[in-house]
Amino acid sequence: MHTVRRFASYRKQNPEVRVPGEWDNFRMLGEAQGSTIHLILMMSSRPLFAKSVICLLLGVSIAASATNDHPLTPGDISVSLFARDPLVRNPCAITFDSQGRLCVGMGPQYRSPKPDTEGDSVYILTDRDGDGTADERNRFATGFNSIQGLVWKGRDLWVANAPDLTIVRDLDGDDEADEYVRLYTDLGNLEHGLHGLNWGPDGKLYMSKGNSKGHSRPPDLVAPKPFRELWGVRLPDAPDFPKPVVFQKGEYENNYHDPRDDWGL
Repeated sequence: MHTVRRFASYRKQNPEVRVPGEWDNFRMLGEAQGSTIHLILMMSSRPLFAKSVICLLLGVSIAASATNDHPLTPGDISVSLFARDPLVRNPCAITFDSQGRLCVGMGPQYRSPKPDTEGDSVYILTDRDGDGTADERNRFATGFNSIQGLVWKGRDLWVANAPDLTIVRDLDGDDEADEYVRLYTDLGNLEHGLHGLNWGPDGKLYMSKGNSKGHSRPPDLVAPKPFRELWGVRLPDAPDFPKPVVFQKGEYENNYHDPRDDWGL
């Protein structure tokens, strides 16, 4: 409510700032007023979301005390920085392996990749000297579309890299994936694709999925039947669950789906 009141106050004092009714292009406005910086994230002109707008207003107190600058924790818990650039750059997903090591999905794919954009990678971060800060990284797997979800199950690392759902495996224990299995593809673009992978206590894999459709072009670009039914796509000759495609290290080929193409057109 505090943020909402600040936004209302800002709009009254700055009537010339127009909130657009459609969104696509991002624009950030900063207005310093006293000891507070107001940031408004505005998006405009996208036909699919006509008359829609998202405004994010952040009130940042320049004179805030150290207590308010960080999360509040009990006395026996501390909060500190574990990794930063250049060890991590543009991180989009994290998970922990069976050894408790932090695995980070990162790379240049998010937000507007081209067909020839270098693939994202999964790195294992390690604190070698035990000082609580990562000082080394090892590339576990690479070549992905924008990584937006990671989760381990046994030796398998499941990767949400829309339009693909991929499993990677280290077969010889050298901390480098040797096998890449494209389990499913054609699951939508990266802006509205798979993310939030989690294994539930019932043994099922749960995930979040946006509203973009696949291309539905047999035989190579076909989503599983439950996704096609959700989209109202009928492919009577397509298998309910297309066969996985297996690649070896250095051979994995990700599928590209234009991030501006929400509906597989």
